[in-house]
Amino acid sequence: MLTGRIRPSETRTLDLPPMDLTDLIREVHAATPEGWDVKDARTQSIYRIAPIKEITAETREALDAQIPEGWMLLSILVD
Repeated sequence: MLTGRIRPSETRTLDLPPMDLTDLIREVHAATPEGWDVKDARTQSIYRIAPIKEITAETREALDAQIPEGWMLLSILVD
């Protein structure tokens, strides 16, 4: 039995006007919606945060087939 740990991999880029780095960092944090976190303030990149989920399957192919669009496999445990 295989157990996979998955999490969302969705990222977005904000579209803020040019400003100095100190103001940009503050504005990126202020513009980041609930359920998201700042990946890189300089590039205005944010990513979706959500709890890590576990999926199980008998084979790697079956495990991969369960990974939803926009999610990534973090690790595999072999039981």
